[in-house]
Formats: sequence, C-alpha cells, structure tokens
Amino acid sequence: MKLNLFLLIYYILISKNILADRPSRNYKGLCISPFNTKDCSNYCIKETHKIGYCSKYRCWCRT
Repeated sequence: MKLNLFLLIYYILISKNILADRPSRNYKGLCISPFNTKDCSNYCIKETHKIGYCSKYRCWCRT
C-alpha cells in the first residue's frame, strides 16, 4: 500500500512537470509568452552572464 501511494505521488509530480527545471536553476518570475526569452534574458544578464529562458510561462536562468 505504501509503495502504491509513493508511486501515485511520484506520477503526479512528474505528470505536472513540477520537478523539471528546478535543480541548479534560478526562478526569475513569469514570462508573458513561452517564446519571450528576450525579457527573461534581461533578468538573468546581471547574474554573471547567465542565459534566460522561458518554460511553462516561467523565466529561468542557467549558465
């Protein structure tokens, strides 16, 4: 029973893409559109020339 509960929770996290983009990336706010990487890059340029990108209407910074 505990294994089934664990698998259900794991499936929900993966299906909602909650765990994606989180490790070693910095969340910088919302994107107007998923293709609006220019504004997102402006947020990230102050952080040692990191690259900004949009994922699911969220702006993330990565090196």
